[in-house]
Parts: sequence; structure tokens; C-alpha cells
Amino acid sequence: MDQFDDALIGVRNKPHRTTRAKVGGFLWHLLQMVLAMEAGMMVYHLLLGTLFAGSGFAILTKENRLFGYWMMVVPMALAMLAFMRFRRYDWRHCSEMTLAMLAPLAGLTVLVLCYVFPVQTLRSFGDPLMILAMAAYMLVRSGHHAHGQEQACH
Repeated sequence: MDQFDDALIGVRNKPHRTTRAKVGGFLWHLLQMVLAMEAGMMVYHLLLGTLFAGSGFAILTKENRLFGYWMMVVPMALAMLAFMRFRRYDWRHCSEMTLAMLAPLAGLTVLVLCYVFPVQTLRSFGDPLMILAMAAYMLVRSGHHAHGQEQACH
């Protein structure tokens, strides 16, 4: 192969690398947000198991599994918001992402309250649906979320 052939191969492969980089950036950003949410959940459970152990709040979250689930979601959302603000996303995008995160949970909660599904359905499918909804929002707002570098969105 000569230089001309190498140049053609490089041109042909460049869109593939660009697509791979975009997908990689998208997945990396989603993973970072999920890890931030998991950190928020871990802090919540640590506090619930130590500082709040034996309190009325701990008893309520244990006895009312729906309430307990939503109390766990709050620190997850707060941690995700903190991560997004740290990455310099404006409040509009933070609130839209939070809405995308919470919408499937709210829908499932209504179905649980209407006795269509047991609360275990929310506990089993809530987190995966939440992450899928966040990924869908990121695809819709790909200019703000599907990148590999930090980007200030003001």
C-alpha cells in the first residue's frame, strides 16, 4: 500500500471513530450520572442505618415500602443534580434531567397506588426505567449530554 491508499483508509475509518467517540462519550456521561446517583443512595442508606437507625423515620421507611423507595430516590436525584451543577449544566437542563429521571417512577407509583401493580414492581423496574428515561433525554438533548468533554451550558 502506498500513501494514497493509507489516506483513503483513514478517511473511510474516520466516521467510525467519530461515532465510537460519540457513543463512548454518551455512555461515559450516563455512567457518571448513575454513579453519582448510586453515591447518593449509599449515603442515604448509611445515614438510615446509623444516624436514623431506630428513629420513627427509619421505621416508617421500613413499614411503608413505597415511602421508603421515594425517600431513597430523593438523595439519588440530589446527587445527580450536584454532579450536573459541578459539570456546569444550567438549572434548566438539570431540572429537565430530573423530570426525565422521575417521570417513569411517578407513572409506576400511580399504578401501584391504583393497585394495578404491587410496590415490588416499582422497586424492581423503577431504577432501570429511570436510567432508560435519562438516556432517552440525553439523546433528545444530545448537544448537551452526548459529548465526551465537559461543556458549560449556560
